[in-house]
Amino acid sequence: MDDDLKQELDTHLALIEEEVRAHGLSADEARQEARLRLGNPLAYRERSLDVVIATGISDAWRDVIFAARRLVRNPTFTLASVLTLALALGANASIFAVVQRVVRNPLPYPDSDRLIDLDHGAQRLNLSSGLGMTRGLYYQYLSRSRTLDGVALYAVDELTLTGAGDPERIRIARATTTLAPVMRVWPAVGRWFRDEEGLPGASRVAVLSHGLWTRRYGRESGVVGRPVILAGVPMEVIGVMPASFALPDQGSTCGSPSQSRGRWVSAYGASRAWRACATA
Repeated sequence: MDDDLKQELDTHLALIEEEVRAHGLSADEARQEARLRLGNPLAYRERSLDVVIATGISDAWRDVIFAARRLVRNPTFTLASVLTLALALGANASIFAVVQRVVRNPLPYPDSDRLIDLDHGAQRLNLSSGLGMTRGLYYQYLSRSRTLDGVALYAVDELTLTGAGDPERIRIARATTTLAPVMRVWPAVGRWFRDEEGLPGASRVAVLSHGLWTRRYGRESGVVGRPVILAGVPMEVIGVMPASFALPDQGSTCGSPSQSRGRWVSAYGASRAWRACATA
């Protein structure tokens, strides 16, 4: 609208200038005389826009009053309109949430549309969800599931890391050896846990995040094979995850990466707060 007003004023200015030049004035003199006759173009544009906006607000207000009167006079129509609008808004919100999550904001994992979060309930206890995941259930899924390609457990915690440098409280995740295959993400340096390293009595090993590797160890490739001490327990570093990898946070689904990217060490161990990811 502002561009149209500017173009119209320029046209008026050109017509005045042409009229003045017909009386024998030079081009510069005609241009100056035309600007004096027309006045300030910016002031004209601002006044025109004020009128247009005021008219639009007035028309909108009259429409609102008219609609309100009709709704008050016909309660049945009002109720039907409100219910229809509520259903439409709910459906659109649901569709937008799916499109936003799957299409516009895909998860930072390969085949992310196949990742699901496993939750449990108990019909006899009238619980639809919220029951914790156990390692017993994990093995049930591994042995009996026919619809899942893989299942993994993980649990987030905070422990103290010692060894090279000052002691530091860091965020860690205990994970089963199946986590990397389920997430389709592998270490950028070194390797992931072997199956036998997840068995009771196996040697303690850890995979560092890319952020922890960069900040504390200066991206030294020799960190693989080096011992670290986590909560007083020595374990060997076997790999480093890529910079793009973020572990799903505790309390979230597999589709919600942790905001503490690059600050965890992963090692298999006992936990009371397991969560499960699976690939369908």
